[in-house]
Parts: sequence; structure tokens; C-alpha cells
Amino acid sequence: MSGSACAQHDRRIPRPGDGAACASGVTHMAGLAELKVKESDRLAMIAQGLVACGVKIELGEDSLTIHGTGKPPRGGRLSPPPSIIASP
Repeated sequence: MSGSACAQHDRRIPRPGDGAACASGVTHMAGLAELKVKESDRLAMIAQGLVACGVKIELGEDSLTIHGTGKPPRGGRLSPPPSIIASP
């Protein structure tokens, strides 16, 4: 998947990531730097979610490589970043 397609549709990246995790083989998405510059580092958040579910990934400066196993990954649990935890 090219960076231009990803950057224009950055809210849709989790879906190809989910699909790649379930597919057989390796999926490489490059040109994703735009996902790191708005409110949060969305590329890192996507990677953390996949890892929490047991998916093998490689995170680059502007890329994400997902090693699919041909079956859905197990469930996982994420902790919210400290910046969004409400204080009393």
C-alpha cells in the first residue's frame, strides 16, 4: 500500500492492518509518516494494538510491516496512554 493512499485515508489504516494480521504472509505499508503528526502518533497506537493481540510487526519511521498467520489473532488488552487518563 503506498503512502499517498494511506496518508489521504489515515482513519482507514486500522482496517488494512487488521486484515493483514489475518492474512497469510507479510504485508508492508510504507509512507505512513502522516499518521504520526496530528493529535497523536496513530502509527504507534496501531502497532501497539496489533502487538497486544499477539501479531508480529516491524515498525519503521514511516512504515509498518505485519506478519500475518492466516488466522485471526487472539484478543489483547491495551492500557490508555497517561495523557488521556482522567485525574480525580
